[in-house]
Amino acid sequence: MHKEHFISDSRAIVSDMLMQMEALRIKIINDIYSIDIIQSYINKLVDFEGILNKIHHRQRQLKCAPIIDCENCVTLIQDLQKDMIEDIKDTSFKTFRKNYYNAKLAAILKKVSEFDSILN
Repeated sequence: MHKEHFISDSRAIVSDMLMQMEALRIKIINDIYSIDIIQSYINKLVDFEGILNKIHHRQRQLKCAPIIDCENCVTLIQDLQKDMIEDIKDTSFKTFRKNYYNAKLAAILKKVSEFDSILN
């Protein structure tokens, strides 16, 4: 794979993921707490993690300096997933931590926005 192909392919993927993350951010703001709702967020985060891992793998195949830092963003996603899983496991958990989730998602969105800028 050539660098130009990687950038072109990744540009569309990252742009789409950015829109999906923004939609998730709005969903978190508007949703009412339930375990099923939080599980749906976790599932979406797993999707984002998979996308970034694929981009990272393809980027490594280029055998050049990294273009975007997928690993750091994957770590941020995994941290948010872990927090959400802990909230589901905590049977005394009654508060939907919208602001907390959104603050963590904002950091992820910032990174993905940086990727979008780099690729465009």
